[in-house]
Amino acid sequence: MDFVIAIVSSIVAKSAEYTISPITNHVKYLSNHQQNVETLKHQAEKLK
Repeated sequence: MDFVIAIVSSIVAKSAEYTISPITNHVKYLSNHQQNVETLKHQAEKLK
């Protein structure tokens, strides 16, 4: 039984590792969206 628990916990740990990073990046992008838009507007004005 301990062997099964070790395998399952290993699978869950790897799944969390691959899932949490993209979710965190997406949340960061969404939280900085308005600032990114303002930066792009400012840079576009500088190019004109």
